Amino acid sequence: MKRLLGLVSGGKDSLYALFLAYLHSFDVVGLGTVRPREGTLLFHEPNIDFVRIHAELSGLPLLEVKGWEEEALRDLFCRAREKLGVNWVSVGALGSDFQRLRFVWTASECGIKVYSPLWHLKPERYVRKLVEDGFRFIIVSAGVYELKDWVGKEIGPENVDGLVELAKKGRFHPAGEGGEYESFVTDAPLFSKRIRVQGEKKDGIFYITGVELVDKP
Repeated sequence: MKRLLGLVSGGKDSLYALFLAYLHSFDVVGLGTVRPREGTLLFHEPNIDFVRIHAELSGLPLLEVKGWEEEALRDLFCRAREKLGVNWVSVGALGSDFQRLRFVWTASECGIKVYSPLWHLKPERYVRKLVEDGFRFIIVSAGVYELKDWVGKEIGPENVDGLVELAKKGRFHPAGEGGEYESFVTDAPLFSKRIRVQGEKKDGIFYITGVELVDKP
């Protein structure tokens, strides 16, 4: 049995990888997240507190660890194997060898295999496909000038083409793989309800201050 832990950050890539794990018949038994120390290069930081809402809406237990890079990741993977019996973990790596190899190495130390279904997908097609599949997400930080006015904006079918076209003009990665932006998912097929967020922009980051769970149409 392929018992899988979804390594999630609240962003679109990790949750879409989890969605694909369901479609490919993995037995998803929990979510895991790392609360990183400041300055991490490996993990997503903004609004990590609200991953608990994703776990609640997915009906899955959440394992959380705090720490630095591989040390925290190793703690999470080994704890998941011990408590949940997992032998696989899903990750949302798209094209970063730095990220993916650290997941693979650390997971192997705990006897776990890595499922990375987004690896080397064509970025424009990927962003459109995840929206087609029912995902919506907010851009919560921007690392390029072209996206500074998009921080706090929700992306869905109505504006994903605009995001892709802006990426073409600005010559940045449309899925944000190079740090061009980070995201927070507000709807997904895995969720029992949609998320409406309240928040504020400060120093170029959209900080979530509250959430409302609403029924899906």
